[in-house]
Amino acid sequence: MSKKLREADDNKAQPGQVAINYQGQAKDIQDNAPKEFFTKVDGNLFEKPSFSQFIAMMDNFNRKTGSTEPRVSPKQEKNEEVSGLHNWIRFYLLERNRTEDLDYKGYVVQRGSVMAALRFTWQGALKRSGSLLIGTSPEYDMALYTLCFLSRRGKELCQVELDGCPLSVTSYELVQNNEVYIGTVFPTAGKKTTSCGKV
Repeated sequence: MSKKLREADDNKAQPGQVAINYQGQAKDIQDNAPKEFFTKVDGNLFEKPSFSQFIAMMDNFNRKTGSTEPRVSPKQEKNEEVSGLHNWIRFYLLERNRTEDLDYKGYVVQRGSVMAALRFTWQGALKRSGSLLIGTSPEYDMALYTLCFLSRRGKELCQVELDGCPLSVTSYELVQNNEVYIGTVFPTAGKKTTSCGKV
C-alpha cells in the first residue's frame, strides 16, 4: 500500500528540488555539522495548495506546550528535550528562520534522500534523534501515517518501503476522555540497501 501511495503522490519533491548535506555523524552533543542540513528547497513546492495549507497551520503550534517536556538525567538536574518535530517541511522552515535558533548537529542515521534521523537543538533544547521523511508531500505523510496508526499502532511496527528504501513507522496513541487520538508518528530506518544509501 505504501508503494501505491508513493506512486499517487503527485506533489512530492522531484529530483533536484530538495538538496541535503548530512555532514558529520552525531556524537554526544558536539556539533559535527557546521552547516545547515537543507542546502536547497525549491520554493515552488511551497506554492502547491497542500504545502501552503500545511505551512499556514504551523502558526497554530505552540512550542512551549507542544514540543518540549522537562527531563531529569543523572548528569544534569534539569534539561529540556525536544519532543516531536518529525516533519521535513517544519524542520526546513525552522532551520531557515534565524530567530528559531535551530542548530543541526549531525546525522544519527541516513537513508539517502529518503529518510534521516538527525540530532539538533532548538532554542537550546536537545533532540537526540529526530527522524523525518525527506521531500514527501503533506498529504502523503498524512495518508501513510494514518494508515500505519490505524493498522499497527503501539508496539507493532508498520513496515513500509519508500523509493526502494525499507522503513518502519512507529505510532502511539493518546487517549483523552475515552477518545483515541494520534499521539505521535515517526519513521525509523530499515535495512540499508543500495537504493537507499548515502546521498
